[in-house]
Amino acid sequence: MGETLELMSKAERKLSIPRTSAFNREDVVRAFTDSFELIGGVPRLATWAHSHQTEFYRLYAKLLPSSAQKQITHDGRVIVEHALQPGPLDGKVIEHDG
Repeated sequence: MGETLELMSKAERKLSIPRTSAFNREDVVRAFTDSFELIGGVPRLATWAHSHQTEFYRLYAKLLPSSAQKQITHDGRVIVEHALQPGPLDGKVIEHDG
């Protein structure tokens, strides 16, 4: 595997990872993660993203789910529940039933 990766790093044209039993998805993900850390990790990515914002957002958009839909049903009532009880600075509490 190391030999193949070395050849790929020296290649002048685009190469793909050979489809053999020597490479599985977990190995490839681990290799990319290790490489990411070796070349600077998140700080280096942030530096690059700052200088290449369009490319960064293009790549980031590919990581987002293709569709995010949630079925929302509504019966017409809105109920607001406060997490904190009213305090002295909240003034007079007016209850409305309606």
